[in-house]
Amino acid sequence: NSLINLVKKRYDIVKDLEVSNAVYEKYKKDYKDNQDKTPEEIRKRLMRNIIIAAEDYRRRTNAARVFIFGNMKIVLKDNIVINLIPLNRQKTMWVRPTALEQIALEYINKMENQNLLLV
Repeated sequence: NSLINLVKKRYDIVKDLEVSNAVYEKYKKDYKDNQDKTPEEIRKRLMRNIIIAAEDYRRRTNAARVFIFGNMKIVLKDNIVINLIPLNRQKTMWVRPTALEQIALEYINKMENQNLLLV
């Protein structure tokens, strides 16, 4: 399946993803239903978002990559999420890709469980 291949390729990009403390706090505060999430839960959510997000190649530099997921711009530098920028997307209709989100999250959990078994 081409969706699973996409998820696998993107997972390889973010498998060692880290989230800065500032981004963790911002995510909890600015994005609904995340106030009680742990750093690991937020890391997995951001991994999932990056895996299925559109990459903004216009904003890409040698140092940073930018991914757009719904009304969120995710800035990634050296495999660390360094910033989340809210976008005003009220004029554009966006349909949340829930099936793809589920595929990505299941793959993340599968790979991370395998990595735990190898340690």
